[in-house]
Amino acid sequence: NPHISYYAKGSSVLQYIVWDGISAWTKETADTNQYTGYYNSLKVGTDDQPRIAYRKYVSGGTPEYSVWYATRTSSGQWNREPVAGLTVNALSYLALALDRFDRPKIAFKDSDINNLMYAAKSGSWGITIVDTGASSNLGNYPSIAVDANDFPHISYLDLTTKNLKYAYYNGSIWIRNIVDNSGNINFNTSIAMGTDNKPHIAYCTISGQYVQSLKYTRWTGAAWTASYTVDTGYVGRYVSMDLDRSGTIPTNFPKIAYVEDYSTFDLKFAERKNNAPLLAWAGTANYQADGVNPEAGGITTQFTWKVKYSDADEEAPMTGYPRVHILKGGFEILGSPFAMTEESGALYATGKIFKYGPATLPAVGKDYSYYFEGKDQYAAAAAGTPPGNPPTAWCIS
Repeated sequence: NPHISYYAKGSSVLQYIVWDGISAWTKETADTNQYTGYYNSLKVGTDDQPRIAYRKYVSGGTPEYSVWYATRTSSGQWNREPVAGLTVNALSYLALALDRFDRPKIAFKDSDINNLMYAAKSGSWGITIVDTGASSNLGNYPSIAVDANDFPHISYLDLTTKNLKYAYYNGSIWIRNIVDNSGNINFNTSIAMGTDNKPHIAYCTISGQYVQSLKYTRWTGAAWTASYTVDTGYVGRYVSMDLDRSGTIPTNFPKIAYVEDYSTFDLKFAERKNNAPLLAWAGTANYQADGVNPEAGGITTQFTWKVKYSDADEEAPMTGYPRVHILKGGFEILGSPFAMTEESGALYATGKIFKYGPATLPAVGKDYSYYFEGKDQYAAAAAGTPPGNPPTAWCIS
């Protein structure tokens, strides 16, 4: 069931509302202090109870604006506490994540010394500076997620340079890098971790006064992918992203909610769908209309099979694919199907050539046939000419 935290403008307090799964919403006040909760972030724990990090105003306090953390018990009681040790004013931007043990991890920007900060509680609160610099606009719009080791990963902005930045803790130190240095990044970011322990980031770029685009990138393990434009035209603010981790082989494809905030003010949703790969004849010499060369020969003849594998998503095939099935009399020969190896081609989007062979056939006969099979790394079967036709036959003597 959905859980929502929000700032109630009329009463100026932090509110929480939850759907009962049947027909009604139940609303509660998470913190009754006035001018509290204008900025907040909610996560649901393993006990199905909410945790909320938020900015709280304490008149005459030191500081006046600070980060607080609220938890709700199963009986409906709210417990609230300040992030201990915080002596600087927390600005508008904060984000909450929970680890496997429901321990809170909070990324936020302070407004006194303009650092990106990190607070975590494991018994007691600890506060760390993640990134610091001369920029007064460092640490804006942070988003935080944890990996399989419960280490934090944070996306955030430097609005002086208008660059998208990323920081993660490796167990010993914080490591920082620039994800997009195009100089036109603005507004919100959202980070999520895939089942492969790699980060994905959705963010917003701007050109001119109003034109905005929603962008997406992910870490491959070696580099950030080229920024992909998800949508354009005054879109991308208030972005929130999660990943599709369902299925036997999770795709980790993004699902993104965001707002058009100039004319229609619509809430929008975008998700990536998997495109099935394609198989085609290689199209090279001797492989323009079939997949084997030579097409006939003797018992000592060396045959080579080739096929073109393409994927519009620029994704590599599943390990062991594409492969060629070689049959005699309608039955697979010993060892069939055979995994093929990449021979040539720059991009999967335009097609790479795979081959098997050279190899001999086990016996003389005119009843040989073959066909190709392809799958992407999410087990989607390939379409296209070679697997769509009956097995192509040739004979040897």
